[in-house]
Amino acid sequence: MIKRFTGHLFYKIGLLVALFFFVLSAVVFYVVEYYYTDLDTIFDAQELYFYGDLLDDWEFPEDSLNIKKDINNLRLNVTFYGTDSSLVWYYPKPVYPDGYLSYADSDDLEKIHLIKNPLFVSHGSTDNDEFLTYVKKDSFHVFISINQNVASEYTNYLPPLMVSIVFMIIFNLFIRRFLRPVKLMKKRISLLAAGDMSSKIKIKGNDELADLSMSINKMIRDIKTLLNQKQQLLLDVSHELRSPLARIRLLTEMLPEHKNRNKLVDEVVFLEGMISNLLYSDKLSLPYTNVQYENIKTKNLITKILDLINVDLNRFDINNTVPDLQIWVDETKLIIALRNLIDNALKYGDPGQPVEIKVLQKKQLVIFKITNYGNKIQSSDLNSIFKPFFRSQNNKNKVSGFGLGLTICKKIVDSHMGKLSMTSTDSGTSFLIEIPIKKS
Repeated sequence: MIKRFTGHLFYKIGLLVALFFFVLSAVVFYVVEYYYTDLDTIFDAQELYFYGDLLDDWEFPEDSLNIKKDINNLRLNVTFYGTDSSLVWYYPKPVYPDGYLSYADSDDLEKIHLIKNPLFVSHGSTDNDEFLTYVKKDSFHVFISINQNVASEYTNYLPPLMVSIVFMIIFNLFIRRFLRPVKLMKKRISLLAAGDMSSKIKIKGNDELADLSMSINKMIRDIKTLLNQKQQLLLDVSHELRSPLARIRLLTEMLPEHKNRNKLVDEVVFLEGMISNLLYSDKLSLPYTNVQYENIKTKNLITKILDLINVDLNRFDINNTVPDLQIWVDETKLIIALRNLIDNALKYGDPGQPVEIKVLQKKQLVIFKITNYGNKIQSSDLNSIFKPFFRSQNNKNKVSGFGLGLTICKKIVDSHMGKLSMTSTDSGTSFLIEIPIKKS
């Protein structure tokens, strides 16, 4: 999940912007803190002097009435403690200095700013994070707090937090809108990979992203033109090759009986088959090749393939575990793929052993498994067996072929968003076709 989000360009840009603002805020904070430290401490010194001068004028306890007037006027809570920490007097509410810890006092600030205070005064806080002022007056320890509901320290963070959240939402919308052309380009490239050569990216604006969108549209048009030209060239070349082959075959058929006559006919048929397979293999390679999906049953599919092969059914061991399974496939293409695999199993397998055909279901996949009990495929051939024109060194002189059958099979399976795999042991070789039951 984390990789999924961090992989998006939007989140990378957002992370960079957030990091930039964090560094900028830190720099500004420390610069301001550095330049205003002296100003801040002189304010503390002046405030401490105010408290010292105020309490220096109080005559306690004789002048309690005037003291209360000052306390009410300044909205303070004042408590007098004796030298033994006993509570002597308070008004209007008691102040409890539990765990009081000073962070600024008049003695230290007097040395810095030369502001002489008549009494010793300090600012500090208690264990409950209550801010107090302490004054040493005669034999009393006086603690003062502000008589109002002071907002929690955490409450002070709410406004900037809310502003930050609103800013991030606006920034999110802005970046999403700004990067929308990138998403459109990504979608268009995905459609191109799936074979869509007609749709275009909508051009918005006149910036670099718009230029890039126009370039991608032009590139796709050029690719489509090149592919069409390639296909037309192959058709023209195949026509030019087939025409003389047809004449050669006709002339060969007209020759009188001769020991080499049939060999000539076989060679012509071989060349015609190679041209047909090359064209079909190239057609399957085109990204805009349409897959004509239709709803068929696996039982009917296997029956049609065996009818086309026209081989004694005793050569097969058929195990269809899901005979009534409905699948969405291109029937013609899938028949070609399965027929190629079964033909290979018949050619390369042990004639005394049946070819095993299994149809299985695994979750949302249908699996066709074709197994023959012939010789093991060499490990050196496994990585190349699906490549065009590949012929195993062990079989090239035994069985004829073009080396395109498995290539065509793989392209057909890939066009169904499926998977073609194989395993080979001393007891035999199995090819597995796995394709989605429903249209991908």
